[in-house]
Amino acid sequence: MFEKAPYAADITKRIEFVEWALAEKRGFPFIWSDYDEDDCTKSKGIFQSPLILATFSAHLKVTTGTGLNTKYFLEEFPSGAMVLTCCAVARALEWYKTGTMLKPSAIASENDFSEKTTEVNTLKFIRSVAKLSVRRWTQIVEAAADHHGYSAILRSVSDVDEDEDDGVEEISDVESTEVC
Repeated sequence: MFEKAPYAADITKRIEFVEWALAEKRGFPFIWSDYDEDDCTKSKGIFQSPLILATFSAHLKVTTGTGLNTKYFLEEFPSGAMVLTCCAVARALEWYKTGTMLKPSAIASENDFSEKTTEVNTLKFIRSVAKLSVRRWTQIVEAAADHHGYSAILRSVSDVDEDEDDGVEEISDVESTEVC
Protein backbone atom coordinates (compact mmCIF):
# COMPACT_ATOMS: atom_id res chain seq x y z
CA MET A 1 0.00 0.00 0.00
CA PHE A 2 2.84 2.39 0.80
CA GLU A 3 5.54 1.12 -1.57
CA LYS A 4 5.88 4.39 -3.50
CA ALA A 5 7.03 7.91 -2.59
CA PRO A 6 6.37 9.89 -0.55
CA TYR A 7 5.41 7.06 1.81
CA ALA A 8 7.98 4.36 1.09
CA ALA A 9 10.75 5.75 3.27
CA ASP A 10 8.80 8.04 5.58
CA ILE A 11 6.88 6.55 8.51
CA THR A 12 5.65 10.00 9.56
CA LYS A 13 4.04 10.56 6.15
CA ARG A 14 2.31 7.17 6.40
CA ILE A 15 0.94 8.02 9.85
CA GLU A 16 -0.28 11.42 8.64
CA PHE A 17 -1.92 9.88 5.57
CA VAL A 18 -3.74 7.22 7.59
CA GLU A 19 -5.00 9.80 10.11
CA TRP A 20 -6.20 12.01 7.24
CA ALA A 21 -7.75 9.16 5.23
CA LEU A 22 -9.71 7.72 8.16
CA ALA A 23 -10.97 11.04 9.55
CA GLU A 24 -14.63 10.24 10.12
CA LYS A 25 -15.48 13.86 10.96
CA ARG A 26 -14.02 14.87 7.60
CA GLY A 27 -16.15 12.39 5.65
CA PHE A 28 -13.66 9.52 5.32
CA PRO A 29 -11.38 11.14 2.72
CA PHE A 30 -10.17 7.73 1.55
CA ILE A 31 -13.44 7.08 -0.35
CA TRP A 32 -13.31 10.22 -2.56
CA SER A 33 -11.49 10.66 -5.88
CA ASP A 34 -11.36 14.43 -5.38
CA TYR A 35 -11.48 15.31 -1.70
CA ASP A 36 -11.96 19.01 -0.87
CA GLU A 37 -9.71 19.82 2.10
CA ASP A 38 -11.52 23.07 2.89
CA ASP A 39 -15.09 21.78 2.69
CA CYS A 40 -15.82 18.05 2.47
CA THR A 41 -19.31 18.84 1.19
CA LYS A 42 -17.63 19.93 -2.07
CA SER A 43 -15.82 16.60 -2.50
CA LYS A 44 -16.35 14.68 -5.76
CA GLY A 45 -16.16 11.08 -6.87
CA ILE A 46 -17.65 9.18 -3.96
CA PHE A 47 -16.37 5.58 -3.84
CA GLN A 48 -13.88 6.35 -6.65
CA SER A 49 -10.57 6.90 -4.85
CA PRO A 50 -7.63 4.82 -6.09
CA LEU A 51 -7.78 2.62 -2.95
CA ILE A 52 -11.50 1.96 -3.33
CA LEU A 53 -11.28 1.37 -7.08
CA ALA A 54 -8.35 -1.04 -6.73
CA THR A 55 -10.23 -3.15 -4.20
CA PHE A 56 -13.67 -2.92 -5.82
CA SER A 57 -12.35 -3.60 -9.33
CA ALA A 58 -10.63 -6.76 -8.09
CA HIS A 59 -14.05 -7.97 -6.90
CA LEU A 60 -15.64 -7.10 -10.24
CA LYS A 61 -12.92 -8.91 -12.16
CA VAL A 62 -13.34 -12.09 -10.15
CA THR A 63 -17.13 -12.08 -10.18
CA THR A 64 -17.72 -11.16 -13.81
CA GLY A 65 -15.59 -13.71 -15.61
CA THR A 66 -14.41 -12.52 -19.00
CA GLY A 67 -16.03 -9.10 -18.87
CA LEU A 68 -18.39 -6.80 -17.11
CA ASN A 69 -22.00 -7.36 -17.99
CA THR A 70 -23.44 -3.87 -17.88
CA LYS A 71 -27.01 -5.16 -17.98
CA TYR A 72 -26.37 -7.03 -14.73
CA PHE A 73 -24.90 -3.98 -13.04
CA LEU A 74 -27.77 -1.76 -14.12
CA GLU A 75 -30.32 -4.19 -12.74
CA GLU A 76 -28.57 -5.15 -9.53
CA PHE A 77 -25.54 -3.18 -8.44
CA PRO A 78 -23.02 -4.89 -6.15
CA SER A 79 -23.92 -2.81 -3.09
CA GLY A 80 -22.68 -5.35 -0.58
CA ALA A 81 -19.35 -5.58 -2.38
CA MET A 82 -18.94 -1.79 -2.22
CA VAL A 83 -19.71 -1.73 1.52
CA LEU A 84 -17.22 -4.53 2.14
CA THR A 85 -14.69 -2.73 -0.07
CA CYS A 86 -14.95 0.39 2.10
CA CYS A 87 -14.67 -1.64 5.30
CA ALA A 88 -11.69 -3.62 3.99
CA VAL A 89 -9.82 -0.50 2.87
CA ALA A 90 -10.54 1.23 6.19
CA ARG A 91 -9.31 -1.84 8.05
CA ALA A 92 -6.16 -2.03 5.94
CA LEU A 93 -5.46 1.64 6.65
CA GLU A 94 -5.98 1.07 10.39
CA TRP A 95 -3.22 -1.54 10.29
CA TYR A 96 -0.84 1.28 9.36
CA LYS A 97 -1.79 3.73 12.13
CA THR A 98 1.70 3.40 13.59
CA GLY A 99 3.35 3.91 10.20
CA THR A 100 4.33 0.25 10.03
CA MET A 101 1.89 -2.54 9.28
CA LEU A 102 0.60 -4.14 12.45
CA LYS A 103 0.87 -7.89 12.34
CA PRO A 104 -2.44 -9.64 12.95
CA SER A 105 -2.23 -11.86 16.00
CA ALA A 106 -2.66 -15.60 15.74
CA ILE A 107 -5.72 -15.54 18.00
CA ALA A 108 -9.00 -13.67 17.67
CA SER A 109 -8.52 -10.07 18.72
CA GLU A 110 -9.15 -6.46 17.87
CA ASN A 111 -7.04 -7.06 14.75
CA ASP A 112 -9.74 -9.25 13.21
CA PHE A 113 -11.91 -8.04 10.36
CA SER A 114 -15.14 -8.50 12.25
CA GLU A 115 -18.39 -6.84 13.25
CA LYS A 116 -16.68 -5.55 16.39
CA THR A 117 -13.99 -3.73 14.42
CA THR A 118 -16.12 -2.42 11.54
CA GLU A 119 -19.71 -2.02 12.79
CA VAL A 120 -19.98 1.78 13.10
CA ASN A 121 -18.39 2.57 9.74
CA THR A 122 -20.25 -0.28 8.05
CA LEU A 123 -23.60 1.27 8.89
CA LYS A 124 -22.50 4.62 7.47
CA PHE A 125 -21.23 2.99 4.29
CA ILE A 126 -24.45 0.95 3.92
CA ARG A 127 -26.56 4.10 4.14
CA SER A 128 -24.38 5.92 1.62
CA VAL A 129 -24.28 3.07 -0.88
CA ALA A 130 -28.05 2.64 -0.63
CA LYS A 131 -28.52 6.23 -1.79
CA LEU A 132 -26.50 5.89 -5.00
CA SER A 133 -28.39 6.53 -8.22
CA VAL A 134 -28.05 4.42 -11.37
CA ARG A 135 -26.01 7.25 -12.89
CA ARG A 136 -23.59 7.30 -9.94
CA TRP A 137 -23.29 3.49 -9.95
CA THR A 138 -22.54 3.58 -13.66
CA GLN A 139 -19.74 6.08 -13.03
CA ILE A 140 -18.30 3.91 -10.26
CA VAL A 141 -18.42 0.68 -12.30
CA GLU A 142 -16.85 2.41 -15.32
CA ALA A 143 -14.11 3.90 -13.14
CA ALA A 144 -13.43 0.49 -11.58
CA ALA A 145 -13.21 -1.10 -15.03
CA ASP A 146 -10.84 1.64 -16.22
CA HIS A 147 -8.75 1.25 -13.07
CA HIS A 148 -8.25 -2.46 -13.65
CA GLY A 149 -7.54 -2.02 -17.35
CA TYR A 150 -10.53 -3.85 -18.76
CA SER A 151 -12.66 -0.91 -19.82
CA ALA A 152 -12.60 -2.21 -23.37
CA ILE A 153 -14.40 -5.30 -22.14
CA LEU A 154 -17.03 -3.25 -20.34
CA ARG A 155 -20.10 -3.27 -22.49
CA SER A 156 -21.18 0.23 -23.35
CA VAL A 157 -23.51 1.89 -20.91
CA SER A 158 -24.56 4.31 -23.62
CA ASP A 159 -27.79 2.35 -23.91
CA VAL A 160 -28.74 3.88 -20.58
CA ASP A 161 -30.64 7.04 -21.38
CA GLU A 162 -28.83 9.82 -19.52
CA ASP A 163 -32.12 11.66 -19.16
CA GLU A 164 -33.99 8.60 -17.97
CA ASP A 165 -35.42 8.88 -14.48
CA ASP A 166 -33.94 6.02 -12.50
CA GLY A 167 -36.23 6.64 -9.55
CA VAL A 168 -33.53 8.40 -7.58
CA GLU A 169 -33.25 12.16 -7.59
CA GLU A 170 -29.86 13.18 -8.95
CA ILE A 171 -27.99 14.68 -6.04
CA SER A 172 -24.43 15.63 -5.35
CA ASP A 173 -21.92 13.10 -4.08
CA VAL A 174 -22.05 14.57 -0.61
CA GLU A 175 -25.85 14.66 -0.48
CA SER A 176 -25.85 10.98 -1.40
CA THR A 177 -23.70 9.99 1.54
CA GLU A 178 -23.90 9.65 5.27
CA VAL A 179 -20.18 10.17 5.68
CA CYS A 180 -19.66 13.88 5.14
